Amino acid sequence: NARFQRPNMREVEADPMPLPVPTIYYGRKRGALAWGLGLLGSTASVQRYPDPAFEDDPSLPAPQRYSLLPLEGTWLVRVAAGIAWQATPRLSIGLSGHLVSGSFQDRLAVSACDGVICTRAEDPDFDAGVEVRRDLVLEPSFVLGVLYDLDSIRLGASLVTPYNLGGDTELRIRLPESELFDEARVVGDRARVSIPFPWIARVGIEGEVTTSLKVEAAVVVERWASQDAITLDPENVTVENVTALGDYDVGRIT
Repeated sequence: NARFQRPNMREVEADPMPLPVPTIYYGRKRGALAWGLGLLGSTASVQRYPDPAFEDDPSLPAPQRYSLLPLEGTWLVRVAAGIAWQATPRLSIGLSGHLVSGSFQDRLAVSACDGVICTRAEDPDFDAGVEVRRDLVLEPSFVLGVLYDLDSIRLGASLVTPYNLGGDTELRIRLPESELFDEARVVGDRARVSIPFPWIARVGIEGEVTTSLKVEAAVVVERWASQDAITLDPENVTVENVTALGDYDVGRIT
């Protein structure tokens, strides 16, 4: 299980949610051409971290609340179709298209502490809860691969194109517990979210040492730096009637 700890704060441990990973595929070959269809489950782990809304002791808020909270309700599957062509006795080329489908749901905390009225950083009384939900995700991705056979040695490479699970989402905001927000209300519930997934490049080699022994090696580059930041842009979402502050627009959440 993943653990999260910060200086002078309690340690919390994620409660991973078990998910089935279905993989079903069918393929045929005729002459120099082959084709296949597949349903591929996501291998991502859905972690569940403590949620500030259900803390038993408000003096011990979850230390990871500003970045990691439950992802329950999130699931992804891929529907894939591919074709391969044996261009020469040694060279084969393949291309597949993937339709990423599923649902995305996330919760996190954001601090409404302004540093003036609220003087204690990360004061849990000024934490607002944010829930983002997109019920249907449909994004295309493609995979290109080549294989070259030198009898006792085979060389292969593939490239997965990037995609973005973004778009218009439902936004729910739970106002902070501070008395400044007793009469406040949230107007608006839509936002744009951007969750980029990286390109992935793979290069591999297989060598036949003897008739009963083969050795393989591969290099894989996955550009996960594209997820250094996930942005949420509220669309005309306003918190109204906050004591001493009045109304203000909810800005970008990163």
